Formats: sequence, C-alpha cells, structure tokens
Amino acid sequence: MAMRVQYHAEGDGLISDQMDGIFMLESVDIQAEHCVWKLADVNENRAGKGRPLNRKQKDWRLQTSFDAVMKATLYLD
Repeated sequence: MAMRVQYHAEGDGLISDQMDGIFMLESVDIQAEHCVWKLADVNENRAGKGRPLNRKQKDWRLQTSFDAVMKATLYLD
C-alpha cells in the first residue's frame, strides 16, 4: 500500500534536509532499527502521461532509520 513519507535525508554535514515522497514499505529490521522503502507506482512518481516506472526507478531503494521518518500517511489515488 502506497504511503506519503516525510523523512530527514541523512547527509555528510550536520544539517539534514527534509524530504518527502510516495513509497511502499518493502522491509523492516527491528534489531537494526531501519526500514527499506521503494518508489510506489503512482502518477506522481512516473515520467508522465501514464508511462510506467523505468528499471532504474523500480530498482531504487531508500533505507532510513526509524528516527529519520517524521510522518507516514496513507496515499490514495
């Protein structure tokens, strides 16, 4: 199920950027306290005009710690 996720992007410096996107939760690791997200196949993530996600977008993953995720809400088309 697709979710709109707001998270802090972990960078090299002390300042982290607030990012958001529409993702699907792929896996959760309780011991390591992180989760893996993949891009959801929705209009906002597509190149445009109903084109499907390309291979690079399908294979892309976001790994975040539990603390980095600020808000996750259900996304409905």
